[in-house]
Amino acid sequence: MNKKSILIVVLLIVLAGFLYFYKSYKELNDAASTKITSPRPLISRQQVPTGQLPDKFPRNIPIEKGAKIAENYSVNADGRYQGTVVFETAKSIDVNVKIYLDYLAANKWTVTSDIKQEGARDITATKGELNLKIRIAENSITNVKTVGLYLTLLSK
Repeated sequence: MNKKSILIVVLLIVLAGFLYFYKSYKELNDAASTKITSPRPLISRQQVPTGQLPDKFPRNIPIEKGAKIAENYSVNADGRYQGTVVFETAKSIDVNVKIYLDYLAANKWTVTSDIKQEGARDITATKGELNLKIRIAENSITNVKTVGLYLTLLSK
């Protein structure tokens, strides 16, 4: 073989190696830039006017008359539901606890937990496919007392 033939073979080998590494690099780079996306849940938040309750809320649940409503909305996410009502109360934690425990018993809710803490009380109850969390608390800095009612539909 002459020098010219050897040079052509060497150049072809170098070119083939370059093309191989370029193709491998491009495939690796393309794979790294491919984003895996999962469908995002459809979430909707519905603000509820003062004086009304979120849908699915028991219509007879006690809400203190004249109370300042801090939160009043419902959220639907992929068929799951939560309604929230939070209001400031002039009544003590103990008075509110009695009001809501009496309400739960009279309306055949099953209390599943009742946690007493300093300055707060958390009560959870179920009825059918509904879960109701009641948080009655006093802010230790502002001394503002609130009642939070959180209703969740357990099945989708």
